[in-house]
Parts: sequence; structure tokens; C-alpha cells
Amino acid sequence: FDQRTLPEEDLRLLYMEYVPAGGLDAVIDRVIETPVSDRRGQLLLGVVDQALLARGETPPTDSMLHERLANASWAETVCVIGAQLARALAYAHARGVLHRDVKPANVLLGRTSEAKLADFIISYSNQLEGSSAAAYLGGSMAYMSAEQLEACSPVHNRDPDALDARIDIFSLGVLLFELLTGERPYIEDDTLRGGWTTAMQEMIDRRRAGPAEERLALVPDDAPRLLLPTLLRCLHPDPDERFRDAADVAQQLELALLPRAADLISPPEDSRAHFVRRHAIISVLGGGLLPNAILSVLNVRFNMQGSVLKYDPFMDLVMVVNAVVYALGIGFALRWTQQLARTSRRVAGG
Repeated sequence: FDQRTLPEEDLRLLYMEYVPAGGLDAVIDRVIETPVSDRRGQLLLGVVDQALLARGETPPTDSMLHERLANASWAETVCVIGAQLARALAYAHARGVLHRDVKPANVLLGRTSEAKLADFIISYSNQLEGSSAAAYLGGSMAYMSAEQLEACSPVHNRDPDALDARIDIFSLGVLLFELLTGERPYIEDDTLRGGWTTAMQEMIDRRRAGPAEERLALVPDDAPRLLLPTLLRCLHPDPDERFRDAADVAQQLELALLPRAADLISPPEDSRAHFVRRHAIISVLGGGLLPNAILSVLNVRFNMQGSVLKYDPFMDLVMVVNAVVYALGIGFALRWTQQLARTSRRVAGG
């Protein structure tokens, strides 16, 4: 909120927001203790209320977010928290700041259960003159992407300056998966039989292979349809296949909470809407032009049969006009359909 310097004390005072409800790591501990069938938004509210009471504060009763989470499933709650954290990352990234240590302990909870991204102690800003991405390079390995682990490993020559926002997006994916299931998406060995170098290489190899199948099976059946695909894209082994902008992650998680809108923008693969969007030109031709063409042929044949006994020059004019108008109509339809096809592909890509 503010800062003050005390030259005589050689101190700088930073005035920051008071965030009273502890860290997200306490919520994950509660998730692990709670049976899957009992995990709901009330779980998060219970942790927050308990932390507030321990500090002598009264839990809120008039918060819209509090009311929303009280009626939410656990997967929906994860979407809400994930969207908040993704927006926070997008804000930092837009200002040239990489967090580089996104993990549950670095997420604080406000008194109305909103998530706050904190602890930028090893972050890197490309806006600071003379700063180096290699300085203070570190973080929590369990939440690191393969490329961030390589930048920290003594046996790899990956340049820390080459790391970008996608490492934070990967870490966010690990955090949200753990929050959703109580387990991280990768099965790690806590023992260091071969030392740090060997352990880091094993972690890199696991991330290159993708999330473990047995961990994916822990995703609850009632999770919004877009939640798991969004997490898997965040966790993609290839950085080029991940979201490039954390704002897109937030948008997908927010969309996951609106099933009807999600079905319009990103329809299920086995639906007619998905086929139409994937084959837009064929669908327009088949659904729009083909019935018109069939009925036009029937109409012309009907009129010609009525003119067999008497020559009607008006029919010649009708045939010419029809040929010209239909050709122009098909041309315009194809042109407009191409625009629709490009738009639908862009919507599908976020």
C-alpha cells in the first residue's frame, strides 16, 4: 500500500495488505484428510474460518464469494481459486515479472476466502536494469517444469534467461492438480539414492513423460468438463503446447464454471456442434446450400412440366437469373463460411 524510508536506521518500511487466513498448504492438508465424497467448497470455508477464529477474528457472513463457495463442489472451488491465481500471474507477467516459485505455501487466503499470490522472493523482473535471471534462481522442485529444473541442474546448460511465463503456468497446474486431488500429478521418490543430480534428472524425465495415469484417475467424476483439459495443457511437457498467457488459463477456468457457455464455445468432441465447428464449410454447404439446390431443381421441373404444352419465354429468363443468382449466392456463402471457420478455430484455441 505504501512505503517509507528511515535513513537514520538504514531501513525501508513496506506497508502490505493484511491477509489473515493462512496459506493454501493448510487447505491441501485438509483435502488429504477428507474423504473424496465429503470434499466441497465448505472445506475451504472451514479452514479459513478456523484460521480467523484462531486470530480472534469473526468469520464473514455477507461475502458473495463466501456464499458462492458454500454451494460449490470441490472441483468448482478449485476452478475459482485457480482463476484468481491465474489472474494474479497474468498481472505480474504483464509487468515483466516471473514468480518462479508458485506453490501452495506461497498462496495466502483472505478473510473472504479469496486467494492471493505472495512471496516473490526469488522472482525475476526483466524491467530492472542490471538484473540477471540466474540470480536467486531456485524454487520448490516438486512444482517446477522440466525446463526450470534443467536451468537449476548443474549438468544441464539451459539458460535461465530463456525461461518465460510458461514455467509459472506449469507450476500453477501442479498446484491446482494437488488442490483438486490431494496428490501431485507426478509420482516422486522422496529418497535420494543417487544424490541431487540423479533426483533432478528423474524429475525431469517424469515431467517429460507427462502426468501419471494413476494420478489422473483421482480427478473427481463431477469435475467441470473443461477443468482437466485445462490442467493438462498447463502441464504439457512441451512449453510450446502450454498456455502462453496466464489470462487464458483464468478464462478457461472461469468458462468451466459455466457449462452451457462452455458447450457453445468448446463443445464435447462427440457432439454435433463439435463436428459443425470442425467442418464449418462442409456443414454450411450441406445444411444450407444443398436443401436449397434440391428444392430449386424440383421447382424448375415443376414449372417446366406446366409449360410443356405452351412455350413460355419467361422460363428462359428465370433459368438465366437463377443460374447467376445461385452462383453469386454460393460464392458469398463460401466466403462468409471461411471467416466463420477461422473464427471458430481461434475460439477453440482460446
